[in-house]
Amino acid sequence: MDLYESKIKVVKGSPEAIYSMLTDMARLNNILPEKFADKVKDLQISENGCSFTVDKLGRVTITLTDQQPFSLVKYTLQAAMALTFDIFIQIKEAPQPTDTPESRIKVSLKGSIPFMVKPLVGGHLQELVDRTAEAISTKSY
Repeated sequence: MDLYESKIKVVKGSPEAIYSMLTDMARLNNILPEKFADKVKDLQISENGCSFTVDKLGRVTITLTDQQPFSLVKYTLQAAMALTFDIFIQIKEAPQPTDTPESRIKVSLKGSIPFMVKPLVGGHLQELVDRTAEAISTKSY
């Protein structure tokens, strides 16, 4: 199994508000990193998932597969070449109370990447994890 993790990011908002946004698939495009937004085409959203087409990759399906209220959201991402990844977003309340609610998040991606494909996609997957965490952290909830 290959694992890609973001750094822990500070987010302005309570764990409840962040969790609510992350589990509402209709709002998932709000955290799509801007760099990738122009590459996403034919976005279709359902209650438990979404799918879209990405140039050079094909159809991508993201399904909400597990959720632990206010602490963890897990998605399964399936893409071309039979690539399947689990994406985990961990949410924790900030350790010290502040005037405005703050939380900490960490984005992780786990999956098996074929040896021959890893050099081609590894850097892009790390970038996706990092930019997703950054996109979540720049919003206020």
